[in-house]
Amino acid sequence: MREHAIGQSDEWTEAEADAPAAGHLHEALLERAASATGGESGHALGAFLVMRVVDHFAGGKVCEYVDALAYQIDSTREYLEHLQPRDTEANHLLEIMRVGGVTAGSGNVRLVWAPVLAYAYWLEQEL
Repeated sequence: MREHAIGQSDEWTEAEADAPAAGHLHEALLERAASATGGESGHALGAFLVMRVVDHFAGGKVCEYVDALAYQIDSTREYLEHLQPRDTEANHLLEIMRVGGVTAGSGNVRLVWAPVLAYAYWLEQEL
């Protein structure tokens, strides 16, 4: 059982019980941030933050905490806008957040996957 902020409780769903902790899925990005030099650590941390936002869309629908998701998207976007240098990686991450904002508003989670796949392809070519 888990407790909600308002004191209600419910049982874990089978999918939640079987799923790995989402933070572990992006552990490589944190490792990259820890070992990076110069501005690369900020980009790797930005990538981690972006992927944590994307996790909210992974279930095929927008999470039920729309206000919290909007805050997380805005905060992540603000972090990314201050990254230096403003390179291809930063632009990919900002595009994911731009589309993530549209996705959160429309509920059409399929929108976010195109920029995520474009970023994944770019990462594969660069790293």
